[in-house]
Amino acid sequence: MKRRTVAGGVVVGAVVLGMYLANLWKGPGLGGNDTGTSTESVEAVETADVQTSMQPPAQPAESSSSQPYVTVVIHGNSYRLTDGQNPNTGMDVSLDTVISRVAKVRGTTEGIRLRIMLDPSAQEGARSDLYSALEQSGIRSEAIQEISGFAE
Repeated sequence: MKRRTVAGGVVVGAVVLGMYLANLWKGPGLGGNDTGTSTESVEAVETADVQTSMQPPAQPAESSSSQPYVTVVIHGNSYRLTDGQNPNTGMDVSLDTVISRVAKVRGTTEGIRLRIMLDPSAQEGARSDLYSALEQSGIRSEAIQEISGFAE
């Protein structure tokens, strides 16, 4: 009888642990009740891509100098300076450019000098390289704010 009670407790514990871990690492899953992507959202993405290609390169520099912090979107293996309002617009820059821009800004009252947003295509290597370069340049981790979730 005791052996059966212990075995039942282990099974219940394993199920609870499995449910907890499943909530932490949600995969693609079965999806919701959405029947598909509407054409409106596809058109909006295409419009944003057109706006990105038509935007003059000087605009992100002006917006970053007026703001107390730099906003960068990591997409793929590269970095895009943006204003944070629309992460699909901005200027693709090198890692050195991001570091020099962050070094020049004064920061918010909380000390934030860099906001990092992730595109769904962002790769961990680019994120890791950015954090390493920031550390090497003397920018403390308290001056970095990484926005959770993906930039859309």
